[in-house]
Amino acid sequence: MRPAAARGADGPGVDRTIIPAAKLEAADPALRGKLTPPTGGKPPAGVTMHSRADGTRVLTVNIHAAVPASTSRDKRSDEDIDALRDVAAYVNSVNPDVVMVQEIRDRGVREAGGITRQASVLAHLMGATDMAFTPGTMKGSGGSGSGVYTRNGFTIGHAVNADLPNGSLGNRSAGVASINPPSGAGQPFSVISTHLSNLQTGEADQVRGQQLTELDRIATALRTGGDFTYTGVADGKRHTAAGFPAGKLMLGGDLNTMQGGTGTRVDSADDRLRGSGLRHANDLLQAKGGAAARRADDGPTTGSNRRIDHVYLEGFDVTDTAIAAARARELRGDDPTDHKGYIVDVR
Repeated sequence: MRPAAARGADGPGVDRTIIPAAKLEAADPALRGKLTPPTGGKPPAGVTMHSRADGTRVLTVNIHAAVPASTSRDKRSDEDIDALRDVAAYVNSVNPDVVMVQEIRDRGVREAGGITRQASVLAHLMGATDMAFTPGTMKGSGGSGSGVYTRNGFTIGHAVNADLPNGSLGNRSAGVASINPPSGAGQPFSVISTHLSNLQTGEADQVRGQQLTELDRIATALRTGGDFTYTGVADGKRHTAAGFPAGKLMLGGDLNTMQGGTGTRVDSADDRLRGSGLRHANDLLQAKGGAAARRADDGPTTGSNRRIDHVYLEGFDVTDTAIAAARARELRGDDPTDHKGYIVDVR
């Protein structure tokens, strides 16, 4: 019998289909010979090897839409399959069980300089078992947003795509997924993966605060009962999400704010998420005498050395954390993304 976490239904606006490699290559000839998962090799310096016996490993990483780090993200013709392959090689070397990914640009048709169906391409490259891609908007061909991927036998029971307050800054959402570990690897748990509004303006600070407050509301409902209400990105209607695992929860992604906020800013992630009981992985590790997030390979990538990528937890024991950058392998002369990954080991 399938665990209770798998009984719910996917909400509108969630893409669960990993398109077969042959269909991807037929739709975009530039992908031919590029969909074989790159060998991960050893993890980055300071990141431990990971196996099933070590518990569960989660990684959050912003892939910069497969645009090399020093290229403006507004240059939509600069997506590079080698950059995406290098991000996947990094993922494979870290060997996480659950991957939260931000800035996936999932074009539904082939366009000059673009990668067709990034979400499915990335799933193939990282050897994903399951995928839940949750775009922030359904307009246009495909969408841009976040995703949850599972590996190493972990699967996604069901997922929803919850709209977040956006103001005039563009569309952001949160993907909420139920995760089923393989037999003998623990109990099901819930994951919230998101990418909050960027920019450093008064409106952006206010909107991020509203987004974090909405995430805190959803997380509180998940922690206490496993059901919650949300506005669907695809239809703008109110829905009730049911059947999510209660008690064990992780929230992560690119929150575009420091852990405790800065100065008088209102978007401190710690403060806004406190009502749900979520605590930062660094704090949980330090509370038991561990060292917070070893700065593995911690030199700046192009443009982004602030700590804006986070994982918050409830119901887990944190055993290790690390920060490490994806480096160029097949890509030449640049880093494959402008963000470092944040790695958390839990039991």
